[in-house]
Amino acid sequence: MHFSYAIEKGLNVFMEKPVTADGPTSKRMLKLAEDASARKLKVGVGLMSRHSRALQELANRVHDGAIGDIILQRGYRMHAPGGYFLSLPKPAGISDLLYQVQRFHSYIWASGGNFSDSYIHILDHLAWMKNAWPVRAQAVGGRHYRQGPEGITYVDQNFDVHSVEYTYADGTKFYFDGRCMAGYQQIYAQLPARHQRNGDRFQERRLRDALQPVQEPIAVACRHGLGI
Repeated sequence: MHFSYAIEKGLNVFMEKPVTADGPTSKRMLKLAEDASARKLKVGVGLMSRHSRALQELANRVHDGAIGDIILQRGYRMHAPGGYFLSLPKPAGISDLLYQVQRFHSYIWASGGNFSDSYIHILDHLAWMKNAWPVRAQAVGGRHYRQGPEGITYVDQNFDVHSVEYTYADGTKFYFDGRCMAGYQQIYAQLPARHQRNGDRFQERRLRDALQPVQEPIAVACRHGLGI
């Protein structure tokens, strides 16, 4: 709704992810993106790595064959609960709708949950390096810790473990493991493997101002009429 309005008014847009929570909405957003491009509007999304000059250079080298053909990818995101990953029962004095909108990370309909918000970065990084999107996914997941320290059961819809096997059109596999639990080792890594020898790990280094790489190219593009 907001994106449609911005396009109608001829406004440049920066939108934070997760942008959509389901397939039909994603298709509508892609169509709106085409409309925005046809009107020469600038649109950016909060997948900040795409705007990192260092990762852009890395992607260019990988695409140019610097490490050979990628034949396997592995991604890991192990972290503690953040944002509104966990939600206790709704308190009195607030509607169900408002409570869920406020705590959008907890509800699949509102955000796609923790997977769409946190793990999308790993999928984005490795698909970017592969220069393709997976065509199939097979996954399992579950929830181990459902109660808070006070013994109250959480009502959010998130899993705290995920494992996904992605397959690209050429048969290449990408294995992802995610865990969202307090008190465990934190890992944020993506590893592509190439022919002949195991390959080259790259890991995003968070900048002090993580949104700066996104804001700068969009601002420059808007100011000078350039592409993003």
